[in-house]
Amino acid sequence: MTDTFSAQDHYWKKDKADKAALLVDCASYYKALYETLCHAKHSIFILGWDIDGRIELLRGEDAQNKKYAVALRELLCQKANENPDLEIYLNRWNYSIFFSSERESFSGWKWRMHTPPNIHYCADYAVPFGACHHQKIIVVDGQIAFCGGMDIALGRWDSRKHHIEERERIDPKGLFDHFKKQKPYEPYHDIQFMMSGPVVGALSELVRRRWKKGAGSEIRAIDNKPENNDLWPKHVMPDFEDIDIAAARTIPKTKKDKAVTEILQIYLEQIARAEAFIYIENQYLTCLDIANALSKRLKEKPDLKVLIVSCDRPRGIMEHKAMWTGRVKFWDTVSENAGADRFAVTYPVCKENGTKNTIHIHSKIMIIDDRYFQVGSANLNNRSMGFDTECDMIIQADDDQSRQTIRSLRNNLIREHTGREEEDIQEIIETSTMNELLEYQEQSRQHLERINNDPYRNEFLVSWAQKIGDPKKPLILSNFPVRQVVFAALAAVILGLLYYFFISPALPEEFRQIFTQENLTGYIESARNSSWSPFIISGIYLIAGMLFFSVMALNLVTAIVFGPLYGFLYACLGSLVSAAAGYGVGRLAGEKLSRWFKPVLNKVKSYSERGGVIGMTMVRMVPIAPYTAVNITFGMAQVGFAAYLFSTLLGLLPGITAKALFGGALGELFKNPEPKVIFYTLGTLVIWGLIIWGTHLAFKHFKQKGSHETA
Repeated sequence: MTDTFSAQDHYWKKDKADKAALLVDCASYYKALYETLCHAKHSIFILGWDIDGRIELLRGEDAQNKKYAVALRELLCQKANENPDLEIYLNRWNYSIFFSSERESFSGWKWRMHTPPNIHYCADYAVPFGACHHQKIIVVDGQIAFCGGMDIALGRWDSRKHHIEERERIDPKGLFDHFKKQKPYEPYHDIQFMMSGPVVGALSELVRRRWKKGAGSEIRAIDNKPENNDLWPKHVMPDFEDIDIAAARTIPKTKKDKAVTEILQIYLEQIARAEAFIYIENQYLTCLDIANALSKRLKEKPDLKVLIVSCDRPRGIMEHKAMWTGRVKFWDTVSENAGADRFAVTYPVCKENGTKNTIHIHSKIMIIDDRYFQVGSANLNNRSMGFDTECDMIIQADDDQSRQTIRSLRNNLIREHTGREEEDIQEIIETSTMNELLEYQEQSRQHLERINNDPYRNEFLVSWAQKIGDPKKPLILSNFPVRQVVFAALAAVILGLLYYFFISPALPEEFRQIFTQENLTGYIESARNSSWSPFIISGIYLIAGMLFFSVMALNLVTAIVFGPLYGFLYACLGSLVSAAAGYGVGRLAGEKLSRWFKPVLNKVKSYSERGGVIGMTMVRMVPIAPYTAVNITFGMAQVGFAAYLFSTLLGLLPGITAKALFGGALGELFKNPEPKVIFYTLGTLVIWGLIIWGTHLAFKHFKQKGSHETA
């Protein structure tokens, strides 16, 4: 077909798709994904809000007598073991603690520690504080790509029938649900888009960029040759062939990246071109920019009708306060220029055997007339338009065949929710009102009902909830792994309490007294007059290092006891012995353990490779972590031992020098507290401060220089 994208369109990239298909509801998506993964030969990229390895992609009769396991982690492990040249990259959002109950227990540990080495895992938190990585993209061998609203996560699988009782609609429990093994959930509706051909190259580039940003390392996987296109599942009939498809993104502003709002601009652009009918399925409706665009177009086009399918009730207090109250304002804004006969926000229900249940909407799709078709991960809320990462795919049809396909897809979706025939739906859209389209059909199990916004009006604390749960843009540009920090703090508190109340009382009194700072000082003092002092000091540093005792405190004590000269020499010796031991432990930890800390190790490697000895020296100068932890990290990163030891010495020299000066002065002060000794002590303290300040400036300069070199 001809190029139908105008110069004003704000898409990121556009290319041809040999085939494209809309996969409606998770049973069809998981089945197509399973077949595609089973035939992967070179590379698999999975980007997701969640990636739960326990999820069964096939269920019921479809899961019987399969060569490969149907659970995701087992399937990927089979493929990775079968073909060591197959590289698998899993990039999952490093989720907020608020979603912990929906996640697999210790999933990061399972992906890193219980999978073959050609499976790579990243917990991606390279987004502003409070934002989430929300793109749901899978690319296989550079040939097949999936993009839409579906994650491989708990509570997603369902068929298009959406029965109230469904034997296969059951998943494992989440992170904090260990007492029951499985959990049934309500009917669930979602949409994914599947593509092959050159357009897959854009999504392949996107997942590679995202991996570099989230994991800090390059992807080494090689895509398959496009002419060897045998991955398209045989049971999936393409809806489109040889058609242009554009990709649009939302990328939030960070310290390094400019904001990208292509999806919002595409929505506004397409709505402004609507003539007769807009069909939207979306989980959230809070973006007033889109509400104003709909209202404006409804006023301009008196015959235009807008049907939106969304969710009935919120899940949790934050959704209630931020999203459902925001939807009230969205509805009020659009309704100003359209009555119930032209505009409706609805939710789907299923009625069976006298029982009624709602169907949860998670899909994100907009179809305008028979010309514009958009599907992806973006909700119609503020955060999807400027705060989270998103990706949508867009088709603009210009020939009769493509227009007919878009009409058929739209009418088929409405058929699923209303039970009407597609021909009747098309006639009502062309000739009648929204009220007739939503009339109750006796023969149908599924219906659309209008949403009642009244329960969500006049809520309190709404503005605060919206600032937290649905912001338009980041307030804090930097981020850190909040969940890991909270969990690590809780673990540290628990371990501390266990030690204090149970372990420490059980230890012999003699053992507990060995490693107090007072006793360590005594040990160092006893070594002062011994000919074995170098070995005694080395042993003290070695044992103290293994127990994560502060090397800075040891250096100061050594300087106080031995004076400036010998204190300096023994502090250097002991610190290097401890550093070498920690490095050895890190090397012995092996690849399996190192995969758990891969993002940190990649940064250490980048400093050592880019800056060599100087780069490692700068890392060593700044106390970013306990001394022993840094030693082990360098060992796990497998940097060169000689360069590591030399850079350790260079990095410690300023601090040891300062402590030797100050420690010696402090020791003299204790022996002879005269005015000139006090003055000498204060002078060495100033010198110590200047050395630390100079170290900070040197590290900052090196970091800025390195960032310019890699830009």
